[in-house]
Amino acid sequence: MNKAVVRIINQCCVASLLGWLVLTSCRNEQNLPGEPPPPQLPELFADGHYNAMVETPVGSNYEFTYDPASNVIDTLRPEAGPTDYLPFPANFGFFPLLKNDSLVKIPVWILGIKQPGGTAVAVKLLGLIDYTDRGNLQRQWLAIPRNPELQTIATSSFRDFIIRYDPVKFMFEYWLKNRHGIGSVSQIIWHDEEQALHYLEESVNK
Repeated sequence: MNKAVVRIINQCCVASLLGWLVLTSCRNEQNLPGEPPPPQLPELFADGHYNAMVETPVGSNYEFTYDPASNVIDTLRPEAGPTDYLPFPANFGFFPLLKNDSLVKIPVWILGIKQPGGTAVAVKLLGLIDYTDRGNLQRQWLAIPRNPELQTIATSSFRDFIIRYDPVKFMFEYWLKNRHGIGSVSQIIWHDEEQALHYLEESVNK
């Protein structure tokens, strides 16, 4: 076999190898190990319980939001960088309410292990928080995952929560009060799980 033929064969082999590497790398980019799957918007109520979607994981220094048009979770204010405060104390997300083909986000804090943004979680209502943030009235729900393996506190009711886990309630409330600056949040009012369910159903049936 002459040198010209050997050179052509080598070039073909190199080209084939490069093509395979490019194809493989593209496949890996589409499905990287440990990469969270695309967000899947859950049904608000299914199998006798409410479902929520996580936007911002517990421990995050960035606030994330879900865009239903692109089905993507992204930073809420990328130009602002990380929050100038302590990381999020719980998973933050929303109950997905669809009205007239539009998504209404009912905000909820989920006390549990860290969940990637876009994760759907079946939850049990624990309570409700009403407060004023920089002059604006806010209403946010508090819940725990129904799956015991996803829970970080083993509580069954709001009463049990404020008795057994009063330090957790205190730290969460203190974080909430000062997240936008000292004195930015006032008039925090807590409600139990029955009131939380009542107001959630009221929001759904508006």
